[in-house]
Amino acid sequence: RLWHGDEPIRRVHDDAGILPADVHVKAEQYVQRIFDESGVDVRIVTLRSRGRDGTLEDVAPRLMRELDAGASGGQRGLLVLWDATTGRVRIEVGYGLEEQFPDGL
Repeated sequence: RLWHGDEPIRRVHDDAGILPADVHVKAEQYVQRIFDESGVDVRIVTLRSRGRDGTLEDVAPRLMRELDAGASGGQRGLLVLWDATTGRVRIEVGYGLEEQFPDGL
């Protein structure tokens, strides 16, 4: 899906509010180009604090579902989740990319 209702799908979600506007735009363009050329639906999410939501490992699968990452391309979704408070990063891979990105990677 390229549209959610009347709005285009956002692939970069800066919930932590740390990305300068020009970086946000460039990141959107970059992940859109990845999707256009490969069908891989990359989503980037920054968080300031997870609070009671749990660990990155808990939050990432839920965000994959909420963002519908990979839904239009055979579950070829990839989520890059960055906790700006701790500096930790979690990469969540959709079923359609597990061969290219195994769990141990």
